[in-house]
Amino acid sequence: MNKVREMGPWAMGSLLCFCCFFLCIHGSAQANDPLIGLVDSSDLDSFTTTTGMAYVEVSGSSTQTITANLLREENVGSVTELLSSVNANVGIVNVNQASGNLNNQANLRVIVFSTDFSSAAADIQIERSTEMSRNNLSTVGGNRQDLIRGSLRGNLGVIGVNQAAGSLNYQTNTLVLAIGGLITLTDVELADVQSSNTLAQRDTGTRSDVIEASFAGTQGIVQVSQAAGDLNQLGNTIGLSFREINLR
Repeated sequence: MNKVREMGPWAMGSLLCFCCFFLCIHGSAQANDPLIGLVDSSDLDSFTTTTGMAYVEVSGSSTQTITANLLREENVGSVTELLSSVNANVGIVNVNQASGNLNNQANLRVIVFSTDFSSAAADIQIERSTEMSRNNLSTVGGNRQDLIRGSLRGNLGVIGVNQAAGSLNYQTNTLVLAIGGLITLTDVELADVQSSNTLAQRDTGTRSDVIEASFAGTQGIVQVSQAAGDLNQLGNTIGLSFREINLR
């Protein structure tokens, strides 16, 4: 699955609130409220937002589970490629690719932007949990490769990429970003559980994750995870809060 999105902020008086949740496994749905029009409530356990003259509070949570699966593979070749693609974009770019089996991938974004640098305040909280348990995987032979070549060049903004050529992998890119105002950025709560999984491998072929001639000229925040193996839990989590200061 390969999705590219470009988004921009909405104005609301002196406070601009741009709250974006992306769980690219399912996509996003539009709501009537312009403040939360990018949120698909079916992807979230909970989501609340309240606004005042100069205050914004945003909270949300997401859950990923891979449990009680039985998978047998023999001489299976799997290649995930991103070739000369996703170049010269501005905004938010999310890409998920999986040529393996039973993978769970997500790009989750929360962004609040305020133009009232003197009195505006924002409180952001997000929770993410994963569970991988009671899975049984057996593989014999087969080559696997994740490849990014000549791609994601000359972009400006927030970029998240997940590639999986293996099986039964979690991949999550999470960003919490607050710009301007008096920001209270709460901790991102992560809860990852992996237990009672069985992996049997024999005569395994090559496993490779490759990035070549990519990301040149790109500015902003970039998160990439690649999984050519099996039963991996990969996560990139970034939390940033900053204000604009004018020196005279």
